[in-house]
Amino acid sequence: MRAEDYERCVEIAVSAFTTNNKMCVNLGVPGEVYRTYAAESCSKKKCVDTGLSLVARSTEDGALMAFLFLKVFDLRDSSSKKAAKTSPAMAGLVEMVEKLYSKAIEAGSPPAGLSIGSLASGKTLHCSMGGTLPIANGKGCGKALRIAAIEVCKARGFNTLLVEPAHDATKHIWLKHCGGVVRAEQSTETFVSKKGNSPLKGGDQTVSVVEVVVRKAQRDSGYFWPFYLVKVMLMS
Repeated sequence: MRAEDYERCVEIAVSAFTTNNKMCVNLGVPGEVYRTYAAESCSKKKCVDTGLSLVARSTEDGALMAFLFLKVFDLRDSSSKKAAKTSPAMAGLVEMVEKLYSKAIEAGSPPAGLSIGSLASGKTLHCSMGGTLPIANGKGCGKALRIAAIEVCKARGFNTLLVEPAHDATKHIWLKHCGGVVRAEQSTETFVSKKGNSPLKGGDQTVSVVEVVVRKAQRDSGYFWPFYLVKVMLMS
């Protein structure tokens, strides 16, 4: 992804999530709210300047057709929380994802739970957002980008990749074609926030935490799990 692609990718994300994502559509998330969330949680500095993010271009004229924002998974990053404050639905989604990660961590060491040794050591790549233009739907851009993301993960020395798909089609790609495993998932219909309400009721979607292990690391073994659990708790 080039620096000049960033703004266009944010616009694609806004369009895709507010028109094609069942949960966002059902909850009525405004485009401006999602734009703020995308810009804050997936900043150019973290996703583009690092050389991690990817785009798919037309073979005819080189036009940008789809993208994936990739960044180092940082447990101390609170940008998603700050960006979500403008919308009850987005705030609810961020809280639900946090609870999913807690559930995945509490499941124990792999293969049951997350590879928290890599997570706490900066060795986990995060696919934080993706989007495809309507004219490119069904042409394999999404699949190609996600497979390429696994190659980026390997080439840049990461051990694992984490993603939270909230769309059945993208979840299918991560599981079937990228070797992903669901570590935790939650329906928007049954989620209850800390306030005791159901901010995602009507979203009619299941959100998952999916982990792709690209290389097995000793730090992710059960032997080191208690140490890294403490580290994760302190960092988060």
